[in-house]
Amino acid sequence: MLGGRGRRLVASVIDSVLVVLLAFFLVVATGTLEHAEDYVGNGWMITIPLLGVASYLLLNGRLLFKRGQTVGKAALGIMIVRAEAPDIPAIGLLLLRGVVFLLLPVVDLLFIFRRDRRCLHDLICRTRVVRRRP
Repeated sequence: MLGGRGRRLVASVIDSVLVVLLAFFLVVATGTLEHAEDYVGNGWMITIPLLGVASYLLLNGRLLFKRGQTVGKAALGIMIVRAEAPDIPAIGLLLLRGVVFLLLPVVDLLFIFRRDRRCLHDLICRTRVVRRRP
């Protein structure tokens, strides 16, 4: 059974909030933007997104690669599977899925209103989100 739009939305919100909080913690802990001169130049425009990716992988990496879930998806009982089979996609596809979501979030999310509820990142990576069996 496909994961509902509402479940997917709430799972994304949970994941986003947790990733932002951890990324903020990492920015503070590493001193990335500790001084006013840290905001000058383009270095922070590379460092901050890298800390965001690191935060995402720290929070979700193990769950994602082992069970096809993020923290939010696990909390709401949904998971990512391959479109043509009920198994977890390869690591490369899971990472590509995340990159598409990060680069094209608005366009990507509008695809959720299709009948099959597959976002752009699902279509590109041939995945779907389903309810996890107990």
